[in-house]
Formats: sequence, structure tokens, C-alpha cells
Amino acid sequence: AKDCLWHHWDTSAWRPVDSARLNMADSDGIQFGSFELAKSKGGRKLTLLISHKGMVRTLAQLWVNCRPGHQLSAKIKMSSPKDLHFVRGELAPGRLSLATGLGGEVNGMSTDAEFAVTSDWAALGGSPAAASYFKMVDTTGRGLNLMECSQEDKEKHAKTCRKYLGDSTDALHKEVMDDCIFDLCSGGGETSAELAAEILRAE
Repeated sequence: AKDCLWHHWDTSAWRPVDSARLNMADSDGIQFGSFELAKSKGGRKLTLLISHKGMVRTLAQLWVNCRPGHQLSAKIKMSSPKDLHFVRGELAPGRLSLATGLGGEVNGMSTDAEFAVTSDWAALGGSPAAASYFKMVDTTGRGLNLMECSQEDKEKHAKTCRKYLGDSTDALHKEVMDDCIFDLCSGGGETSAELAAEILRAE
């Protein structure tokens, strides 16, 4: 991330924003939900609200944190377990952790290649203004390749991650711990462990 700022379009330009509410409406102009952006412990929280049969409920909450010059960290919570099948990509439940790879060892494969999106943002359903913004700020470069990480290195990184994450048998804790080790193996430094702890405890 360059500066970790969120932006919104105010009819003439993109401007930084700390909190905002965006209403969603169908083709007839009938509102059926909204996105609400707010500050939260350790970053930003995006809440998706859905209106159905006169009732408004929280469908999902997405927490995002970052440091300038480092990766974004995110987690999502669905209000109803039956809605989990809608969660895809890197946030999908049960996705194999990138910390271990298929054979239990960190290897030299490119990261996140399976989630790459080459379509224009507008073609995916976004606004033309947002598509123009992404085209303006995005740069094309080579993908991040995993560094070689020996068992000794992984144990050292696990100690650093444990310093911030603590110990737990919780499934989410284990997943964040694995991702933290992966990030340190990829040269993320101790800041990556701090980010992992923040996203784990975000609420």
C-alpha cells in the first residue's frame, strides 16, 4: 500500500475519507442496502447492510489494516454461517494457507496468482470513475516470488509471530499464524507480525 488512505468520488475528484456511507439501489432506484466505512481498532471496518422485507440486517463486516509500504491485511465475518459460500478468493473459508504450500514447505511459486484479475473494473460491474482511478494508480510489475525459507528460518519467524499473536488452539489464530510466517518468509519483516496481530484482534 502506498499511503493506506481510503478515497471516495465526490462528483469531481477522488478525495481521502475516514468514514462514509454508500447507499445501493436497483435499476428502479429502490434502495436495498448500503456500505458503511468506519474507523475500527487497528484499521478500517466496512459493513454491508441489506434491506429485505422492510428489515435491515448486517450481511457482512470486512476489516482491513495496512502500513504504508507493506501489504494489506483483511478478514471478513458473515453474520449468518449460511452466507459463507458467498465468500470467495483470498478470504474464502478453508482456503489452504499460503504459509505451507501444497507440500508443507514454502517454495518458489508466485503468490496469489490464482486470484489475479485482468478485466477492467467497469467490466466487472464497477463505475467508470473507479475504473479510471484504478488505471491511474495501478502499476504493472512482476509478481512477488516467495523467498527460500528453511525449517530453521520458519521456526525463527514463528517465534517472532508468537511474540505478537500469543498462543492459542483457535482455528483462526492458526490461520493468521501461518500467514504471518509466510509474510516473514517473504521478507515482510516484523511489521508484518504487527499487522497480523492487529487484524486478528480487529473488532
